[in-house]
Amino acid sequence: MEQTTNYGLNKPGGSDYARIDALNANMDAVDAALKDLEESKAEGTALAAHEADQVKHLTAAERTAWNAKADGAATGAHISNTNNPHGVTAAQVGAVPLSGGTLTGNLDIAKTIASVVLRTGDSSNRLSGRLMKNANVEGTVDDGLYLTDYGADGSEATLKIQGGQQRLRIKLGGTDYAVYHEGSKPTPADIGITSGTTDLTAGSSSLASGTIYLVYE
Repeated sequence: MEQTTNYGLNKPGGSDYARIDALNANMDAVDAALKDLEESKAEGTALAAHEADQVKHLTAAERTAWNAKADGAATGAHISNTNNPHGVTAAQVGAVPLSGGTLTGNLDIAKTIASVVLRTGDSSNRLSGRLMKNANVEGTVDDGLYLTDYGADGSEATLKIQGGQQRLRIKLGGTDYAVYHEGSKPTPADIGITSGTTDLTAGSSSLASGTIYLVYE
């Protein structure tokens, strides 16, 4: 009995008897071939879907972009670049720009001598002032809060507030003056007054010029 070329199916001749086993063999061969074809098509569909999955695989464009990435040296140079290569703005990082802005919280300067300098005018004609707090840890400046204004001629005037001693002082022209108030009253000596029970003769006393002398009994 002859058989087909590709799948070996039985081909009964004109003189052959019709055999059930030969027909069944043909059916089994056809059934197996069809099953293989079905599974092959399913695998092909799954493979196509897998290849098209851009989450699991790079596209051609992504592969090109990836291959064009900078090498390690260029990446290192970029990382160490502190000149803001991406142009990040103060607003993007929540900072106040140099041109000015508004703080919605407190500004806390933690230093032994903490100061804020205020400047006005351009660099060739600049006036300034300073607010400074000194804790006298270094022993060079009295403890207190200092508010200083600097004149264009180099002069300065300073108001010094000392909470611990409940004192106010003003420094003008290099001379330090006390500011008196109800909680810090001057002594007679502070304002040039002295007293005694003896009358003094003008021109013969040891009082300093400008001193006020009070006589009491």
